[in-house]
Amino acid sequence: MLVEPEDDYKPGLDVIEKDVESDEAVWALYRSWCEAYGKERDHDQMAARFDFFKKTAQSVYSNNKALVYEPDFQTMLGPFADGL
Repeated sequence: MLVEPEDDYKPGLDVIEKDVESDEAVWALYRSWCEAYGKERDHDQMAARFDFFKKTAQSVYSNNKALVYEPDFQTMLGPFADGL
């Protein structure tokens, strides 16, 4: 959802601008997402799925940014955001 960290931000589920501003930020989001959903991924698995996860996170962010005035339609990262 397009929220600021001090609002109802849920790390690993919501995607805000800072989460998609660099590969390092997306990687940190990916780690938070793994924790939020109890996913166990080693570094090699995460590296192999990173591009898929990054596209998913960017899609969620773009969608929510476009729907900023319609919060009921905003989305968050789901349990299959890295394709597995």
